[in-house]
Amino acid sequence: MLGQTLEYKVLQKNKNFEIRQYAEYITASVEIDADFTEALNSGFSVLSDYILGHNWSRKHTPINGPVTGQKVTGEKIGMTNPVLASAAERQGYIISFVMPPKFSLENLPEPFDKRIYIRDISAHKTAVLKFNGNLDETVMAEKTAEIEAWLTHNELYHKPGFTFAQYNSPGIPARFRRNEIMVYLD
Repeated sequence: MLGQTLEYKVLQKNKNFEIRQYAEYITASVEIDADFTEALNSGFSVLSDYILGHNWSRKHTPINGPVTGQKVTGEKIGMTNPVLASAAERQGYIISFVMPPKFSLENLPEPFDKRIYIRDISAHKTAVLKFNGNLDETVMAEKTAEIEAWLTHNELYHKPGFTFAQYNSPGIPARFRRNEIMVYLD
């Protein structure tokens, strides 16, 4: 289902850690208030319907890899003004598909499902930890702690919110699955 992988430039590499520069790109995203597994499955399903033609122009839209997710914190992200809530009141994840570079905000099909919102992600630098295997909340916590320690050791400052990225379908054996934990750098 995944098309090509989102392009980036590696600025620095140290074993499984990288500093990357990404150009601007567009995502289709949905916020799912559920635990990790349910949010990933539900979010993937909602976004798959959208790219498979459940949109106002009935167009099939390929996606680029990776499929990403980010734990929801206190601020709701949406197309209109943000709605603020305390982190204790909110749970869940924002699941996103990266759209191919041939699309712009003007020519991307409008989704039927009003939970889906389209975001223009500006150019940015990220710190990334690459790893293989299954991805669940425990692994995410471990890998987040690992990248935080690396960032601290290298005196790199980052913005709040870590994002997980998956590049393979669940049918791929775990030891061959490409996963990442990434965070925007200041």
